[in-house]
Amino acid sequence: MHNTTAQVHALFPTPVGSYSGFAGQEPLREQLLALLHTQPGRHNSQNPRLRHYFDSTGQGVLAQEEPVLQELQAWILSCGHNFVTQVQGYQCDGLQVISSWLNWAEAGAGQPPHSHENSWISGTYYVCFEPGHAPIRFWRPGALSQPNRPYLSLMRAEQHTAFSSDEVAIAPAAGTLLLWPSQLLHGHIGNALDGRLSLSFNLLPTRLLGSSYGLALAPLVNRASS
Repeated sequence: MHNTTAQVHALFPTPVGSYSGFAGQEPLREQLLALLHTQPGRHNSQNPRLRHYFDSTGQGVLAQEEPVLQELQAWILSCGHNFVTQVQGYQCDGLQVISSWLNWAEAGAGQPPHSHENSWISGTYYVCFEPGHAPIRFWRPGALSQPNRPYLSLMRAEQHTAFSSDEVAIAPAAGTLLLWPSQLLHGHIGNALDGRLSLSFNLLPTRLLGSSYGLALAPLVNRASS
């Protein structure tokens, strides 16, 4: 009789940070719902039931000079710095918002898997989220691509593990901020209720400091708005 013990090493996990506690949630919700009526919005090219606001270069919603939005931006940058330094374990002098926009999803809205370029950390703050609103989904790198060579496959067991799952869904409460590495595939499907409102953004360090050299980074500014 063998007395077997097993230990599993979860190598190179991908973090998704969940933060809560922004004190201005209710005035923020009222401010953003009012702000939607001042903008026409842009229909998503793949699903017209999803509209984006303030997603032009240099226009971001967090660039608006409203006190509650400036408070939210400061809180997001603080959470982002915690994520980069304490969760990812990197040195980081500070972060900056490269882009920020609103997403308004009606019933039937969805957004296919995608990632964000020219960014270190991406995130979403959920302004309005209730039962019936679609959770955000994250996909394992390579889960949606097919190899260009023969490969072996096994039928999935009924019980999935962290090592066999290709996607994970997170249903956040209103007022939740999620942060993740920008290359991570994400999206949502099957929104069943109008009024899903989220504020998404991309963050970059103000400086990239390597072992031998570094460089400063700054977002582009829309000339028409400068």
